[in-house]
Amino acid sequence: LITPLPGESRASYILQTDALTNIFVATRVHSKTDCADENVIYTTVGGLKDNHLVRNDPESVVADKPWEEVWTVAACGLKMLVPIWFIPDATGTGFSITATDIVEQ
Repeated sequence: LITPLPGESRASYILQTDALTNIFVATRVHSKTDCADENVIYTTVGGLKDNHLVRNDPESVVADKPWEEVWTVAACGLKMLVPIWFIPDATGTGFSITATDIVEQ
């Protein structure tokens, strides 16, 4: 990762970089492939409701409160919406990604 990811992500550059490996592991688990042709197309502040992207105002993110983003990933011929929770605490910000929450578009 040379530049921050495209879109609205409120995660820092370092946090985006840290999350990428987990994102790609989750998309491989979801798609049941081991393809290395994967990239993040866009990041959106928001979540998924009924398997559809629901965007929130990026300005609503408060640095010390958890927030959700959905990263759109292209991998192995698939386009996937990957929800990711960012959870700030006293030592920094962690994140949570679950392969079963991924939705194909």
